[in-house]
Amino acid sequence: MKGLRWSAGALAVAGVVLATAGCGGPRGYYESGPPRVPAGGTFTIEPGQEVVVYGVRSKYCGMTPPTFETASQEMFSGEGSQGPATGQVYDAGIGQRVSVPCGGTVPVRAIGYRAPEGFEGEVSMVFYGVDQATVTVALPEPEPEEEPVLDPEAASEPAPLPDPATEPTPSEGPMPEGEAGPPESPLEEPPGVQPN
Repeated sequence: MKGLRWSAGALAVAGVVLATAGCGGPRGYYESGPPRVPAGGTFTIEPGQEVVVYGVRSKYCGMTPPTFETASQEMFSGEGSQGPATGQVYDAGIGQRVSVPCGGTVPVRAIGYRAPEGFEGEVSMVFYGVDQATVTVALPEPEPEEEPVLDPEAASEPAPLPDPATEPTPSEGPMPEGEAGPPESPLEEPPGVQPN
């Protein structure tokens, strides 16, 4: 019985080690895989920039992808295929993408598109007569300038302080009728008030 428990424990440890080795283990956990590559789609770039638009897989699922020379001879040669009218495709290295016929992720030859300088417009490509990529090449729209927003609670520029060197000029002329100046002394009553 004791030996049976040890065997079950040893099998569990061996299973974990094998499962970890199959997944790449801790090393595979920290390593990043090849970049994900699209199978066509819609992209927007600026003139002179480039973007990865497609990934060509091997005819045999999971095998090493073809070279760029081989892929470029095949991808635009079939019926319905179309290369870019302007600009150029280039080898963007090795990546990976999900392939429905292969049932999962496969290694691919990444195909990039480079727009010419000074060109603006739309460029379409059809790979193998099925997968379409559309690249819109346009300059970015200038961001509108923000108008300053006045904050009613924000302090504005303070009023200038009075200059002590200047004296106010006394107003000349008689006081207008109906207006009385301040009482001469605090004991004097204003006109129209009867003393008690």
